[in-house]
Amino acid sequence: MALVTAPNTYEIICEYENAANPTITWRNTYAYQKMSTPDPSDDIFTNLFPFASAMAQPDCNLVQFRVYKWVRGGPNPYPNGLPLFVIEHNSACNAPTLWGSAAAGDPLPGSCVLRMDRIHGGQGKPGHLFYRGLLHEGDVASVSGGPIVLTNTATYSQTHLDGIVATTHMDNHLAGGLSASQLCIVQYSDKHNTLGSINNQINFTLIGATQNKKTRKR
Repeated sequence: MALVTAPNTYEIICEYENAANPTITWRNTYAYQKMSTPDPSDDIFTNLFPFASAMAQPDCNLVQFRVYKWVRGGPNPYPNGLPLFVIEHNSACNAPTLWGSAAAGDPLPGSCVLRMDRIHGGQGKPGHLFYRGLLHEGDVASVSGGPIVLTNTATYSQTHLDGIVATTHMDNHLAGGLSASQLCIVQYSDKHNTLGSINNQINFTLIGATQNKKTRKR
């Protein structure tokens, strides 16, 4: 595969694990742009830590951030190559702290996730984010063979999401933010191994509960 690089663009992999069974792991991935070389002390990592911690329940651990240069092909491709650096956390998540009181019932398994989209003002599809370990039994409803429906819309609402984004200062990395590190969506074709647009004028939009698929990486 020919080398394809997105200029000044990097990827953060947030690695999670189930606290009771650390062999169960998953990740969320955030692309961002910065005109200078990333450093572990950058504000995007400081702000992403409380945000990422708020996106799972206390029975989950936020293990680490792995930071990569956005590149496909070549000897060191993301995400199978060597990261630029790793930031270890190994701390319990705290969704109830920012989202409010959790619904009754056990945490749902990884088959049910909360979907958010990174909506942008340019062309192309939004970037999907699927959060495992965030919902409880009392947060959703479904019928046999039917879709999963988010019922706890009082807790899991766009208003609460906007509040978390502001409280954790992740708004500094979204559209209109003042940070030097801006989250972005990279349009890339696996089939043709070609780079399309890079849009960093994005915002988070809560969509609702959905079924997790094993092929999803986010």
